[in-house]
Amino acid sequence: MPNKSKVIIIEPIIKSNIFLNYLKKLIINILYENKISVSSIKKDGFYYIIKIKKDDEIVFTMDLLSKVSGIAYILVAKSLIIDYNILSQAIIQIGKRILLKDEKFSIIITPSKDRQRKKEFLFLKKDLEFFVISELSSLSLGVRYVKNECEADKTLFVLIGSNLAYISLLLKRGNEIMPFKFLGETVICPIYKEYSFLSLVSILDNGFFPIPLIFYNNENQLIKILKAFEKIVKRYPIKKITINLSNLNDIDSRLNKLYLKNNDYSKQDNEEMAKVLLFDEVIVKILLQSKIDANFICLPFLPFLHPFWFFKKNILSSFESGKIPLTPFLFNYKMNYNLKDFYNCITDSARQKAVESNPLFLDVTSKEYDNYYKRTINMIDISFSKEIRKFNLDVGKDDILDIINSI
Repeated sequence: MPNKSKVIIIEPIIKSNIFLNYLKKLIINILYENKISVSSIKKDGFYYIIKIKKDDEIVFTMDLLSKVSGIAYILVAKSLIIDYNILSQAIIQIGKRILLKDEKFSIIITPSKDRQRKKEFLFLKKDLEFFVISELSSLSLGVRYVKNECEADKTLFVLIGSNLAYISLLLKRGNEIMPFKFLGETVICPIYKEYSFLSLVSILDNGFFPIPLIFYNNENQLIKILKAFEKIVKRYPIKKITINLSNLNDIDSRLNKLYLKNNDYSKQDNEEMAKVLLFDEVIVKILLQSKIDANFICLPFLPFLHPFWFFKKNILSSFESGKIPLTPFLFNYKMNYNLKDFYNCITDSARQKAVESNPLFLDVTSKEYDNYYKRTINMIDISFSKEIRKFNLDVGKDDILDIINSI
């Protein structure tokens, strides 16, 4: 007899036992914290099958678990025996129930284990897909099948497990970012410009733990940076974090004076772009000089802003200093990140106008930058990593702005 009880199915983004074990701990913790009574959590291949004691808590539980990082899909499903006739009729009934007029649908039929991808499964998959697509596409409601799941209004998900099959009644895409601190490594993250905040978010979303090093010029700017930083860290399960501070007022003022001394207006745009690059490189040099205990450092450079030779230069200098550089945006920049919250963290209104008026790309050649670098670097004292100050923050309890009183 088929088991007709409803279950919750979890598909992880990473198919490995290490990741599955980590994910199970996250799931158990969130269910325990929300007092959800669980009958069982079983692993079937690369999936978790979760039975909740109370049926009226299933949808609530699904919503809770959809917030857990590292999940590709989460679904409420009906379990049935693995039989073509039973499965095909059940999928059609569910499809007719959930599909509305003129909606597009897709279908995913997958085994719980890769080793199940043999002839028996492939024949079952092919026959089920053909039958379901034909039957549902013939509905008078104008329902039609699409291959691309992203174009579908509804997706029918069928999991062929070791002993039972599971057909989705309700399907959600999960939170596909890497679970917080999964990789178990700390990363020094400089925070000083709007795109450095985006880089911090990317480091957090990729399973690392950040060690923030905040660079500022004055108290007003530091307050804005701390408020923006607090807004970010509260989105993650961070309880305690050490914040490092470094005052760059001397360096920034020296760079501005050097720029203003240049009376050749035809070169000012080029000089301003070189100054932006130099400032970023100075940040990297301070990171590499610091005695913060971490093997990884974050280089918050953007491929549409920083030249590739600049990436290469700083990546090489990082390795030479014994640090492993991470460049979150070199291969994957998410344009949907919103910079609005961070624009006020730059030095002043004059700097903001300069940033907004700059071209998207800092169009400076390596040779042009080297000439500017040789003329200016000796006038800037960057050997003050000893002046980095540390503050331990208990997130949720301490007022982050109390840091200001200690400076």
